[in-house]
Amino acid sequence: MKKMLCLLILAIFTLSAISIKADDRLSPIIKKNKVGYITETGFMQIQPQYKFMSSYHVIEYKYHKYLVPFFANEDYFSEGVNTVINQKYILWVIPIQSRFSVINTDGDIIEDNLEQGISPFKDGLAFSFEKTPYLQNSNNIIYEYVNLKNEKAFEGKFKMATDFSEGKAVVLDSDYESKNAKNKSYYYINTSGEKLFDREFANASNFSEGLALVEIKGEYYYLNENGEKAISISAEFADDFSCSRARVFKNEFFGFIDRDGKYISKERWAKAGGFNDDRAFVLIDDFYGYIDEFGDMVIKPQYLECYSFSEGLAAVQCDNLNWAFIDIDGKNITEPKYYYANSFKNGLALVVDERLHAIYINKKGETIFDFGKLESASHTQYR
Repeated sequence: MKKMLCLLILAIFTLSAISIKADDRLSPIIKKNKVGYITETGFMQIQPQYKFMSSYHVIEYKYHKYLVPFFANEDYFSEGVNTVINQKYILWVIPIQSRFSVINTDGDIIEDNLEQGISPFKDGLAFSFEKTPYLQNSNNIIYEYVNLKNEKAFEGKFKMATDFSEGKAVVLDSDYESKNAKNKSYYYINTSGEKLFDREFANASNFSEGLALVEIKGEYYYLNENGEKAISISAEFADDFSCSRARVFKNEFFGFIDRDGKYISKERWAKAGGFNDDRAFVLIDDFYGYIDEFGDMVIKPQYLECYSFSEGLAAVQCDNLNWAFIDIDGKNITEPKYYYANSFKNGLALVVDERLHAIYINKKGETIFDFGKLESASHTQYR
């Protein structure tokens, strides 16, 4: 009987361990200016121990300014790993001596004591930079790509490099200036470092939904995956495709085109966001509403500010103080009670409640993690 009881306890423990096994869906938290990571349910997967190197939003409440933690994409895990600045390597009198570590979602160190920073991994590759971007002029940084073992993925050093997207990245040779090039010449490479399409561009963006915006001799168009001209556009600005739509800006107004290059609506807007979850916000008569992928207004203009939809929900400002979350049909998921709100990521959103506490909430509006009361911007050194 005792043996069976021990086996039962072991089985329960094993199942519990499996249930909290993390993937990329970890969210960063801060305690005493150190970063750790929690799961969507609030379990502390990785204890706070890493240097917080992002920034803060400044919000104003009753004539006082407060700091709200802001987490960039680089603060999240990608493909099971993340790059952190390990506290034990910081030399406070010489900050440039910071050391980077690559950790997995269990908090195990994969690579340690790195002098170079590493971007989030995409398609199994990341670019590293030879000088710490937080402390050096970005013009002095040289990039090269590495694999998960921090080994050089292929030969090549670049003045500019992007994350891989759909198996391709945009780069600019590190020695382009020495070639007496009058204009920057960007080109695409694959995950083996091979140059694609046998051409260069004055400007180039990452591929999204099989298309990439490029510029040649002042002409802008979208390139397909074979390097062929797919959509010609006449605009001052254009976005990557999302939900088979791209935002374009022309003659001081925004519109949206489909994959055939045709506008989805005759309507134009002074302000508009890109599509996500088949919704895009637009500004009409000083209020924001949302259109669908056909350009029809599906959530009437009524909000002072708003964000794009993320994970099926959007943060909207209902009056001068309060924010709420709505679904794609415009239904309130939470009451308008937050003094600040950000978009959902990995099932959590960072908001500021009536106590002036920064908290993570889930999609039911339940508190998952409490960061504590906001620090005053006037009494705290701005980070």
